[in-house]
Amino acid sequence: MTLTCLLFAEDPGAALFMRELPAALRDAGVLPVTLALPFAAPYFPAEKLIATPDALDDAAAEALLARFNPAAVIFGTSENPDSFAFNLVAASRRNGVPTIAAVDSAPNAEHRFRGHGTDPLRYAPDTLLVADSASADSYRALGIESDRIAVCGHPRFDEIAAIRERWSEDQRAQQRRRHFPGVSDDEKIVVFVSELSVGLGDNPFRRDDDYSIAGTSGSDARSRIVGEELLLALSHLPFPVHRVLRLHPKQNGADEADFSALFDQVSQSEPGLELVNAADLVVGMTSILLIEAACLGRPVLSIVPRREERQWLGDACKAIPSVSTRDAIEAFLTGGDERQGWPVAAAPTGLGTATANMVERILSDCRR
Repeated sequence: MTLTCLLFAEDPGAALFMRELPAALRDAGVLPVTLALPFAAPYFPAEKLIATPDALDDAAAEALLARFNPAAVIFGTSENPDSFAFNLVAASRRNGVPTIAAVDSAPNAEHRFRGHGTDPLRYAPDTLLVADSASADSYRALGIESDRIAVCGHPRFDEIAAIRERWSEDQRAQQRRRHFPGVSDDEKIVVFVSELSVGLGDNPFRRDDDYSIAGTSGSDARSRIVGEELLLALSHLPFPVHRVLRLHPKQNGADEADFSALFDQVSQSEPGLELVNAADLVVGMTSILLIEAACLGRPVLSIVPRREERQWLGDACKAIPSVSTRDAIEAFLTGGDERQGWPVAAAPTGLGTATANMVERILSDCRR
């Protein structure tokens, strides 16, 4: 009998982590059934997605289990305390269906499965598929046994390793002309990768007394504070810089209009990988696109307002330079020059078999 797996994704980061799973499961003889909400759906272009229930509640979760009789429910984590994933977990527990969470990054482990409660493991799945050892350590610290955690790697990093081998310097020059038309050859292109300043936990992306940088406008939003500190340091460089703001997929351009006006160019829909590959420097906090830029071998810098946040980069924190003060930002930027640009750090590397590792564990859980 053919096994069926029900997949659910709502967040872009989780969808990126999971996007190869339907095809890989199909190749392994498993029928994947995928439900993806609007921000996640574009990551599954080849899949015939099932219709989203009118109400994402317990009744809808029970109905999906009754309709598809899955051997396992696989879901991506998100920053939504009302996630439908929690309804699916609760329904799966009632029906004896194994649950598997795909965790794409290390931050906020204590908030991923708590919903609106205080128990960090309230909606924890039977199994975690995590991208790196930093994530695994976070969940072990919460009390999840090691045999419930599979360190799989990140499929995107495996993909980027192959892309890096294919892309030539001529292609990079073409990308520069395509995405930054009119920018002269003597200008250095610096891309700032923005992030949402809302998320899991008690305002973890808003300024508190532990912040070591303050920005210039009085804003308490983490992303804006970091962006303003970057712009201030760039203004002191003795050579021309083309400043690009890359908005997060979930950010509303209208809401960021006053911040966007501080940059020479704003990007959101253009291919992110091409954009950062064409840049001379990519600056961010702890986002996946910053790590992707490092995987491509581009010069990168992580600016975090609290030093401990660099751990949110997961295992990539070992490769990506990170600073947390105004002086350190300026020191890094002045370490580059008009001719040579900025130094390239060691690129994070993938395991090369991330999706296969995930499928192997999923099949094991389904057949227990």
